[in-house]
Amino acid sequence: MHDAAELAEPSALALAYAESLTVQPALLDWSDAMDTKLIAIFSVSSVIVTLVPTLGPAGLASSRLWLAALAAWGFAAYFCCAALMPRSLQVGPDPGKLLGDDWLSLSAPAFLRARLTYMAEAYNENVPVLVQKAGRIRRALLATAVAHRARLR
Repeated sequence: MHDAAELAEPSALALAYAESLTVQPALLDWSDAMDTKLIAIFSVSSVIVTLVPTLGPAGLASSRLWLAALAAWGFAAYFCCAALMPRSLQVGPDPGKLLGDDWLSLSAPAFLRARLTYMAEAYNENVPVLVQKAGRIRRALLATAVAHRARLR
C-alpha cells in the first residue's frame, strides 16, 4: 500500500513543499513573540514587587502585602525562566546533510517527499514545545496579576 505522498504528482509535491516552507518561519516568529512577552511580564512583575513597599501603607500590613507580592513575583520568575528554557525547536536537516549522497541521489519528487516528511516531523515536535511555552506564559501572567492585586490592597 502506498501513502498519498508516493502517489502524488510532482507538481502537487512542489506545491505542498512550497506551502510547507511558510510554516517553520511562522513557528519561529511565534516563539520569538512569546519570548518578548515573557520579558515584558518579568519586567512588570519586578516593578510591582519593587513598588509594593513604597506605595502601600506602613507597618505589618505593608510587610504582608510585600511578602505576598514577593511570592507572586517568585512564581512569575519561575514560569518565565521555565518558558524560556524548553526544548529547542527543530528546523530541519543540516544543509550539510542535504549534500550527502543519500539525499542527492534522490529523484526530485522523492527529495520533496523526504523533505516534507522531515518538515512534518519538525512541526510535530515544535507545536507541543510552543504550547508548553504558552502555558508557562499564562502562569507567569497570572502570578504577575496576583502580585499586582497584592499591591492594590
